[in-house]
Amino acid sequence: MPGTTGIELLDMGSARDWNLPVVFLTGQGDMPTCAASLRRCARLPAQAGR
Repeated sequence: MPGTTGIELLDMGSARDWNLPVVFLTGQGDMPTCAASLRRCARLPAQAGR
């Protein structure tokens, strides 16, 4: 998705009334992105152990 973040893609789908389950996977998650996804009704994220 060059030029588009996962959150932006989720917003585009919501604007078009897509009613699909979405799973985002990342190796570089951060708290602001996690908070943004939760504000968009995401389920609690799973975090890999280190």
